[in-house]
Parts: sequence; C-alpha cells; structure tokens
Amino acid sequence: MADPEKTGWDKAAIVLQPVGGLLTALAVAFVGILGSSYLDRSQSQDAKLRLYTELMSRREQSDTALREDMFKSIVGTFLTPSTAKLEQKVLSLELLAYNFHESLELAPLFKHVRRDVEDSKDPQKVEYRARLEKVAKEVAGKQIEILQESGTSGESGIDLEELQAHPEGKKVFDNCFPLHSEDVPKVAVDHSSAVGKPDENRRCIRASVMEMDAKTQGLSIRLESTTPEGENVDQLFWVDFYDLPMVDNTRLSHDQRFAVVLRKFTKTGAQLAFVYFPGSHAGLKDKPFYDDMLHQLELTPEPGDQPQHH
Repeated sequence: MADPEKTGWDKAAIVLQPVGGLLTALAVAFVGILGSSYLDRSQSQDAKLRLYTELMSRREQSDTALREDMFKSIVGTFLTPSTAKLEQKVLSLELLAYNFHESLELAPLFKHVRRDVEDSKDPQKVEYRARLEKVAKEVAGKQIEILQESGTSGESGIDLEELQAHPEGKKVFDNCFPLHSEDVPKVAVDHSSAVGKPDENRRCIRASVMEMDAKTQGLSIRLESTTPEGENVDQLFWVDFYDLPMVDNTRLSHDQRFAVVLRKFTKTGAQLAFVYFPGSHAGLKDKPFYDDMLHQLELTPEPGDQPQHH
C-alpha cells in the first residue's frame, strides 16, 4: 500500500525538527553563558567586598592601636611622677583634647594644668593659658556643630556689670521644646521665643546666670526644666571654657541632654551657647539610664533615676 502523500505540515515538521533541536541547544548554551557570567560577577563582587572589609578592618585596627599608644603616652605625662616641663604638659593636653574629646571628661585636667600655669614663674605662662583656652574653645565649637545636627542650639550674651546689680540672677535662656530634640525644627534657637506650636512645646527650659568668677572666668548657672509629665529639674553648677557639651551636660527625661557652653568672657560681658540634643550623641562615657531605655521602647518605667548634671 503506497504511503499517503505528505502534507505541508509534515514537510515543515521534518525541516524544523533538527532546527528546533539546534535552537534548544543554543538556548541552553546561552543560559549557561549568562549564568556563568552572573556567577563570575557575583564572585568578583564578593571578593571585592571581602577585600574592602579586610582592608577597612586592618585600617581600623591600626588606627585603634595608634590611638591606644598615643593615649598611653599622653596620659603618662600627667599620671607618672616626672619632671615634665610646662610646655610638654600643655602640648600633651592639646593632643589629648583634639583626639579624645568625645570620650573623656577633660575639664579636671584642663583646670589642673591651668593651675600649674598660674603657679609657675615661666615667662611664657600667658601664652600657655591662651593655648589652653584656644583648644578648649575650638573643641567646644566642633562639638556644638556635631550636636546641633541632631538637635538645636542658640546663643545669648550677658552684661556682667549689670549682673552685679542683680544678686537674684539674670535670666539668659527661656524656651520650650518638644520632648525629643530630634523633633525641633532645624533652625537656630532664639533664646527669647518658643519653638513650634504651643501644643508641641512640652519641655520648658530656663537658664539664669547667678554669679561670676573673674579669676577663673567662670559663671554660676541655674538650670530649670519642667514637663507636663512631672519632670522638675532645678540645678546649680559652674561653667567655664573647659566644660565641653558632649560630656558636661544635664540629663533630662526621654534620654535628652541640655548643655551650657561658655563661648566668650571679658571684663564686661560673656557669651553663652545652649545645646539641646539626644543622649545618643553624648560622649562615649555617658550611658543611658534604665528608665531612658524603657522610654525608648515605649514602655512606662517605675520612677527611677533623677536627672543629673555631669
């Protein structure tokens, strides 16, 4: 019996069958090439990432080791009995302040070296004291710039001659803020006006200068802070050029901080800066209290630690 005549579809199937196999093989090869290329790129990226991480880790370890050696060498100048000259002490304090100001409370060391300078008969004592004030002002200014990025700051002046006529003190700051400094608009604070709408201003802070000490160039500050939650801070402390805001500040509720910084002191007047910022930006030595951590977790703690000035 003769085979039936092949149709056009049968002929097309005969022709396309090997072509289909070829296309399948090409597709598999193409997918394999793409997969291999992707894996190569991925492995290359992973290798670069590992190399970058390793380099950064080694760099950090090297930097940490260098800072550790530097710290030991500098602190040794003050802690070990020696015949270190005044010039060496001042230089060591400058290095310490510029490199470790975020983690150390340097005010006691500044004042110790200042006393050594004042008690010395070194003909360069005036220059040494000027250097101490210069480094303290520069570090304080640098810290204020950092802190105001997450909070806010402002400045106010006071006439020291007028202060003598007011034994009850002279108010230099009176402002209200949201409970969290991160919510304050990123504008400079006018010390005589409120920030934001009244219903947002839940923490009111006032600062007054009570007296001055011309010899040490210091001011006695009374700081008050109140909130509808019942916070009632009322503290009295002295501030001079060597009190740096990251470590010398007043702890407020909700893990917030408020610092008063002396920027300028003359025979007739003084300039003060005020910084309101979150505790997360305070110095490394300043750890949050347990109740502050609970507030951050939106829990209600039992009455605990009271705000305190560092």
